[in-house]
Amino acid sequence: MDRALQPDSKRILWLDYAKCIAIFNIVMSHVFDQVFGYEMRSWILSFNVQLFFIISGYFYKEQDSIKETVKKCFKHLLLPYFTFQLLLIVYHFGTQFILDPTFSNSLLDNLRNALMGILFGIKGIYPSATNLNIPIWFLAALFFCKILAQPILRAKKHKNIIIPLTVVVSILMTYLLSYQKISTLPLYFNHAIMAIPFYIFGTYLKKINLDRINKRGIELLITVVLFFITIFLSKVSQSPSEQIHPYNFSFGHNILLFYIVGIISSFFGIFLARFLSHWNFRLLSYWGQNTLIILGVHYVMIKYLKMGESIILGNVFNLTSFNVYAMYIGNISISIIIMFLCIPIIYIINKYFPFILGKFNNK
Repeated sequence: MDRALQPDSKRILWLDYAKCIAIFNIVMSHVFDQVFGYEMRSWILSFNVQLFFIISGYFYKEQDSIKETVKKCFKHLLLPYFTFQLLLIVYHFGTQFILDPTFSNSLLDNLRNALMGILFGIKGIYPSATNLNIPIWFLAALFFCKILAQPILRAKKHKNIIIPLTVVVSILMTYLLSYQKISTLPLYFNHAIMAIPFYIFGTYLKKINLDRINKRGIELLITVVLFFITIFLSKVSQSPSEQIHPYNFSFGHNILLFYIVGIISSFFGIFLARFLSHWNFRLLSYWGQNTLIILGVHYVMIKYLKMGESIILGNVFNLTSFNVYAMYIGNISISIIIMFLCIPIIYIINKYFPFILGKFNNK
């Protein structure tokens, strides 16, 4: 039996691990702020969503028609995007009514701003928009990315010209949008354009037989080497005035370097996942299979866990001033706690509310 296959299914184990690594990176990127742990955040942002777009390309199915692609993407990407956004709006407004008696005075304005945040993001054409669940911008961007890429990847003629040309055009358009300070189009359409090169790269990655490198020692060596390379690249790719941050549509020192670093750093995540797939860690696989739920619910947990962190550091350890080691340990600990807190939520949604994920049973 291929060590890359889970014993109880036909799922590819290293892909689940790679998705787990990517979602944990996304959680950490939101836990670490820009003041504390800047270098750590820079390294994380160099490949978290980039790896996700590449993995999504790996699952590309050429046999799907454009109509089938739109239907599947709407059910499994756009519907969860709106559902998780609306659920958080209900939660936010409910808690605000309890905590702030004056909240009802500005209810309509807050509701309008929240709805506009869903459609345009917080840096779009609607200045007062409020996005309460920022991380799931990825779902809307991937929705358009897959739809835009499908007819290009299905092209029967001149494929060797059309696909590279598409990559060049998407990079050029991304640069122009960034240069013009257009950071958000409706439903993150510009982020979809940005993601196309990563997505297309993922489709070609599937054609590469990575199983030829199947010895633990070699995979571990490649992982360690790539780890140090990614740390170096994450530093050189940052501009003094602009950090790599896909959501903010900022690409550091150079946009070409952004794509190169994103692909190389994603290979670190891929080879780490392949090395770990020599062992069956059910928890990592479980997280990897439920990344959409983690993406949709983790953001609301951070505020409360951060409050608990400050209380513990101040009252228990008496760390009233900034301590870099305490902040790193605290933030990584919060990220791990969030992953575990997601487990019961994953179970409840999968068992009782699968429609949130675009899954509908005939029953």
